[in-house]
Amino acid sequence: RPSPLLSHATLLSIMGTLVLLFCSFYVDIVEIQMDGLVGMFKDVTNQPRAERYNMLRIVSELRHHGNFYLQAVLVLYTMLLPVLYLLSLLCLWAAPLSPREQIGIFALCQTMGAWSSLVVVAYLGAVLGGEKYGIAQFLELVVYHQNTGPLCSGLRQIGVECLIVRISMLQLAALPLFTAIALTVVGSYVYRRAYLAMHIGKSSSSVDQ
Repeated sequence: RPSPLLSHATLLSIMGTLVLLFCSFYVDIVEIQMDGLVGMFKDVTNQPRAERYNMLRIVSELRHHGNFYLQAVLVLYTMLLPVLYLLSLLCLWAAPLSPREQIGIFALCQTMGAWSSLVVVAYLGAVLGGEKYGIAQFLELVVYHQNTGPLCSGLRQIGVECLIVRISMLQLAALPLFTAIALTVVGSYVYRRAYLAMHIGKSSSSVDQ
């Protein structure tokens, strides 16, 4: 067993990562600016061209625009699964469990950790893809393939863009990435300690028999 100091430090690390995770839902991570004809329309209607988004607002906007499937995917993989993963790690580390319960929660943690950590980084990667490969390019493709597509394509040929999307990452965008790294580091340590404890427990049972 780890020393009491190390045990308490690990417990605090899990809880601290959980706090960071919740904070990462609320901080503004990206600024999106709409230029082109859309930007001019915003100027005429006294709307700001640039708006800042956090994870909760992104999810809310998806629901507002009817993208329920994408909203459900983001909520499940970038919000719900990481929270459940950390709670499972907390249970695995601190709760008094039988050997069978330890094995079950250990397997559950590994499964959720594989999904939650990777999708948080993938979510950031989609945003960081920027204007050429990321969200900006996706938004422009949507505009040019909707009902306004032929009109916008014609205007593009004479040098007028219907929509130009500019992505600017904010400094706090590092928080979700740091949280994803913390998830991986804390999870790996808890896995290793839990594996050693289960292995020693099996060895002790074999000797007793």
